[in-house]
Amino acid sequence: MSRAALRILVLVLALANVVAFLWLQRERAARQAAEAPLPPDVPRLRLLAEARRPEAAARACRAVAVAGRDRARALARSARAAGLEAELGRVEAREVTGYWVYLPPFPDREAAREAVRRLAEAGVRDVQVLGGRRANAVSLGLFRNRALAERRRQQAAALGYEPVVEPRARRAERWRVELRGEAGALDTFLRARRLEGAPCVPAGTGSG
Repeated sequence: MSRAALRILVLVLALANVVAFLWLQRERAARQAAEAPLPPDVPRLRLLAEARRPEAAARACRAVAVAGRDRARALARSARAAGLEAELGRVEAREVTGYWVYLPPFPDREAAREAVRRLAEAGVRDVQVLGGRRANAVSLGLFRNRALAERRRQQAAALGYEPVVEPRARRAERWRVELRGEAGALDTFLRARRLEGAPCVPAGTGSG
């Protein structure tokens, strides 16, 4: 190989090294720029397909207490027709039917009768001395609502007695309908029927 050819070869190799060096430097700078975090005031770019993709609607679950199986089934049917999910369950419940007002047992029957006499003089009627388990207690009446029971309690308390107001209850059939679906649709469904729903409690979880 002549000296001229050798010089040309050296120049070509040197030029190739320079080009390679410059290319590597450019690639390194581009990579560092891509990895560097954006300033907080610069919005993140979104792909067009990503921007058009609708976000998943928030879902919710509400439990509605209903008296009677037929009403619970009707509510479930309406919910399903509206595109919601509905699940029925029976709940053990007790229903207050009235309030019993009485004076706790006296030491003896004579003392109980004396209390009845004083109550009658004060205008408190329909009272009686009890026997059996509550011997010598004085019944002041059974009332349908709390207000009437409280009025009778105050009448006896004004004479210095300490009457007791005891709710009377019985087992009642109650049903629980759990409604699930998109939060907005669920709220609209409940409002349209003037129903109130509590957040669903996961199975096996109690309120304490």
